[in-house]
Amino acid sequence: MTLDQLHIDSFKEGNRFEAKLAKGGIPNSIWETYSSFANTEGGLILLGVKESKDHTFSIAGIENHEQLVKAFWDGVNNKKVVNINILNNSDVEIKDIDGKQILAINVPRAERIYRPVYKGQDMFTGTYRRNGEGDYICSREEVAAIFRDAGQVTQDNKMVVEVALDTLCKETIRHYRQRFMLVHHGHVWNNLSDVDFLKKIGAAKINPENGKVYPTAAGLLMFGYNRKLCMSIRCISLIIKNILMRLRDGQTVLCRVRANGAATFLTSFSRFSTNFPKTLNVRLFWKE
Repeated sequence: MTLDQLHIDSFKEGNRFEAKLAKGGIPNSIWETYSSFANTEGGLILLGVKESKDHTFSIAGIENHEQLVKAFWDGVNNKKVVNINILNNSDVEIKDIDGKQILAINVPRAERIYRPVYKGQDMFTGTYRRNGEGDYICSREEVAAIFRDAGQVTQDNKMVVEVALDTLCKETIRHYRQRFMLVHHGHVWNNLSDVDFLKKIGAAKINPENGKVYPTAAGLLMFGYNRKLCMSIRCISLIIKNILMRLRDGQTVLCRVRANGAATFLTSFSRFSTNFPKTLNVRLFWKE
C-alpha cells in the first residue's frame, strides 16, 4: 500500500474509506469498521484525519504515533477485541503528509475461510458489514450465511501454482486498471502496485507455504496468455459459473473446448474491452 500520491482533500468517505480523528487514542469504533471492511470489500482506515461539516477532509495528525501503532496491534491480536487478525505488517503504516503524521490501516477483504470477522467474542452480535459510509451490524441470518460460505472454496479462487505471476499479460493488466480508474475515480486501489491490485480483485493470492504470489484461476482467465489457459472442462464450467455470478454485465468470455476435455480461452480482456456487448455472454465453440 502507498499513500504517497493520495490527496486527502479529494477523498470522500464511502464504502472503502473511513477517516477517524483518534485524538484520544485508538477509537472503539475502529473495530466495527475493521469488521465491516473485512467482511465486505476491504478498505482504508486513516487515523489523524478530520472530516469537516461539508464532508471534506484535512490532516489533523496524531501524537505519540509509536504508542498508537502498538495499541492497534495489541487490539487486533486480542481475541477479546476481534476474533482474528488478517493484517500483515505492511498493512499498517505511519505516513507524513503536509508535515503531520497519520496512521494508515489497509484492511483487505478477509479470505472466505476466515469470515465472518467480528468484534468481541460473539459473532452474532459483533459481525458488521459496510454499506455506503456506514458500518452496520449483520442479522443472525446474514452471519449464518457468511459462516456457511466460509467452508466453500470456489474454483476461480484457487491458486494456480504452476504459473508464475509475472507471466500474466502486463498490457492487459494496464488496460484493465485504466478502465477501473475511469469507473472508480479516486479509489484507494488505484495507487496500489500491480501485484497488490491483483490481490485485491482476487486475481492473485499469497501462497502461505512459501510466501510467493501466484495467479488465481480467475486471474489467469482474465490476464493470462492463451498457452497458459488449458484446464479441464469441469474446472472451466465451474469457473464460468462463478464469472457469471460475480462479473458485471458487459463482458464476454470466449473459449474453445476440444473433444478431449481441454479448453483454451481465445479472448482476453484487452481484446474485447473496447467493444462490450450489452449483456454478458459465455460462448463455447466445440472442436472435434
